[in-house]
Amino acid sequence: MLQKYKEKYKFKLYHYALMKNHIHLVIETTGGSGKLSDIMKGINLSYAQHYKNKYRHIGHFWQDRYKSILIS
Repeated sequence: MLQKYKEKYKFKLYHYALMKNHIHLVIETTGGSGKLSDIMKGINLSYAQHYKNKYRHIGHFWQDRYKSILIS
């Protein structure tokens, strides 16, 4: 799923960690075709739909909306 969005939005993925109720991503936007908000919206919606369909989950999925922190 991340590969699909990497190809669509042209960002660099350095690290990820999938937790029980959230995900950690270390990515770099490259000025390609997407803003960080577009990238995260696509990934969050796509994975939530996948999980809900697979496990018949009902209700809220992610703990909170995404947060971004600049790493320098």
